[in-house]
Amino acid sequence: MRISEIEELSAREFLSDADCLRLVSAYREECAKPPFGDSVPCLQAYEAMEGVKAYHLAKLVQNSKPIGFCGITIFVVPHFSKVCASVESLYLTPEYRKGTNGLRLLNWAKRKAKSLGAVGLTLTAVEGTRLEQIALRLGKKTSHNFFLEV
Repeated sequence: MRISEIEELSAREFLSDADCLRLVSAYREECAKPPFGDSVPCLQAYEAMEGVKAYHLAKLVQNSKPIGFCGITIFVVPHFSKVCASVESLYLTPEYRKGTNGLRLLNWAKRKAKSLGAVGLTLTAVEGTRLEQIALRLGKKTSHNFFLEV
């Protein structure tokens, strides 16, 4: 088995690939809480964000097959006048979650955010998921609690 590789690509390239769309479906099934459960990616929104360098995406590929992805948003926090980044989505196929694949995606996000001038990278994880467990194990600091009113 070959080592996995990170490939940056556009949202259009990602959403035009059938294997990537399967990852998006699996991500939605596992992580989309109401009211987001039946949602689909909005290519127009992603492209608009890419057009102003506010969205960046990478997929993790092993043996020519995508096994995960990570998208980050870059924005200025007006209150502080600082550039910040946020992991917009992160998913790794369950059979590839052992080992360092997830960390490789997170490290890509951190490096990309830093290269774009971000002073920090926020990460949200659905309660009880492996991502939440990993973030806590890595000693990530809680900055804010995220509440959703429906």
